[in-house]
Amino acid sequence: MSDSGEPASLFDEVVQDLESRQTRSVADWDLVDAPLGSGAYGVTYLATKTKKIGQKSIAIRGAVKLVNLDRNTSSSQINSLVGELTKLSKFHSRYIANLIDAGTFAAAPNYTLPYFVMDYIEGENLQTIVDRMVKNKQPKMQPAMFKNLALNTLRALLTAHDAKILHLDIKPANIMHSSKDETFVLIDFGISTFVENDIVDGFFGGTPGYIAPEVFLQKASHASDVYSLGLTFYEALTLKKPFIEQYRLALQDNPNLDSSDTKVIQSLSKKMILDLNLLADDQRELIEPMLHTDPLKRPSLDKLIDTAERLVIPDNSSPQISQTGLAPEIYESWDQMGSHITQLISSQGIHKADIVVDDTAHLKLWFRTKVAGDQIVILCPSPKNTVALGQLGWK
Repeated sequence: MSDSGEPASLFDEVVQDLESRQTRSVADWDLVDAPLGSGAYGVTYLATKTKKIGQKSIAIRGAVKLVNLDRNTSSSQINSLVGELTKLSKFHSRYIANLIDAGTFAAAPNYTLPYFVMDYIEGENLQTIVDRMVKNKQPKMQPAMFKNLALNTLRALLTAHDAKILHLDIKPANIMHSSKDETFVLIDFGISTFVENDIVDGFFGGTPGYIAPEVFLQKASHASDVYSLGLTFYEALTLKKPFIEQYRLALQDNPNLDSSDTKVIQSLSKKMILDLNLLADDQRELIEPMLHTDPLKRPSLDKLIDTAERLVIPDNSSPQISQTGLAPEIYESWDQMGSHITQLISSQGIHKADIVVDDTAHLKLWFRTKVAGDQIVILCPSPKNTVALGQLGWK
């Protein structure tokens, strides 16, 4: 979209038209609400479709991505892309948003676009979590949560790579944290590539700040995904964006710097500021080799998973509570935290009490509240250890 609000391209025009319709759909998928996300490669919506099974109808939900292509893209190229997308069905994992559907959509006269539908992951993406930690001045992600992030995403990547699929756009915004079971899920394989061999010649893409050095030389490989995931881990633990910091410093020396220039991005990416001393020893052992400039020297995913399994969760770490709009606090005991939760519910109101507890024994507990007569009832959908509720003084 241009600064004037006018569509910058035919694709933007199609999206704008979809947004203006009372009934919106892509093929047989009905779009719900505003886009879940958008970027250079397309726009994603929550969508539903009805499937009839015997005499009954069921509603299926999915995340529909409409792929941004130039109008001059030939039908054979579009069909080839759809064929590539259907290869995503080669894997199935709890740690990956799996493929549900794919096809083409007549977006406008003589303008056909490919679309694909992946599992819809209810929750929030890692970038949102990191941004909230920065806003609340939280020092870093807790060890238990990071270990969960590391193991889930490394296993997701191993599943994809075993199916000969490279993601090629790993970043915090493409990792969802499921509110259903606390799993971290790798999403958006929009520019993924199916590979017969390890190296993809001629590929250049991804998001500045997470692109591996060899991708600038158009030599993407399995190791390129490892590098991008390593930078994502670094950001989750330090709350720092190395590329942005490097760009800010470079801008001081050259106010006319254009960060969209590929050569500039390549130069800045090679000079990224990475303070690995900010990491605990076991975290550094995992992340530092993932960020080696030589892709051949980055560890295999099997080895990285073994390293992640050894990540330490301190026995003496305190439970941590956070609530949207409130800074996280660390407590010396469960009793102290329970007392504060009661105060939060009283001061913030019943409808605003949506509380997350992060603790080594539980990884994470979500407490939601409801009114039952004159009582406040605390709901804990899937505790890792129900003893915690007793420690809090609740049955």
